[in-house]
Amino acid sequence: GGWVNSTGLNVSGTTNASINSPTFFVDTTNSRVGIGDTTPAALLTVGSGDLFQVISTGEVRSIAGAVTAPTYSFTGDTNTGVYSASADNLRLVTGGTARITIDSSGLVGINTTSPTQLLSVFSSSETNLANFTTELDNARIIIQTGRSNSAAELNLRTNVSGTTGLIRGTGPTVSSGDADLPDSSLL
Repeated sequence: GGWVNSTGLNVSGTTNASINSPTFFVDTTNSRVGIGDTTPAALLTVGSGDLFQVISTGEVRSIAGAVTAPTYSFTGDTNTGVYSASADNLRLVTGGTARITIDSSGLVGINTTSPTQLLSVFSSSETNLANFTTELDNARIIIQTGRSNSAAELNLRTNVSGTTGLIRGTGPTVSSGDADLPDSSLL
């Protein structure tokens, strides 16, 4: 049977227990607890229909959510957070709008929910898609192949003297060397 002592409620035995059912329910047969759920599907279930679960391995599971009501959001800012748009897809949301998507292939989209490349960036209003700033001298952005028989690369750089290098390439189809351009030619 069960008993109550000065430190709280203790339940023992094989009979399920509830307090103000379905507010708090203990399934003693399956060792599960439900809050707002009388048929918990996991070690801990919150919400009717098993909306939030903690399983015996400690993993947390929840509903998929939606762009305007992300699964994980913030008190006072409920349309900003993270949700799953579909199986194996993850989205980060601000202001009820999907901002970053990672799809099931590992493609990442910024301001697009349908990335087509490893990184897809979309803007319908910004003219500058990216801005990289550093306080270091001779900072570079390098895009290069990973193939051993090709060393072609695009290397944009500005050094402290104001020299801007636009293209440097080596390899079988691109001649080696730098093309230095005055800053105005980059506009």
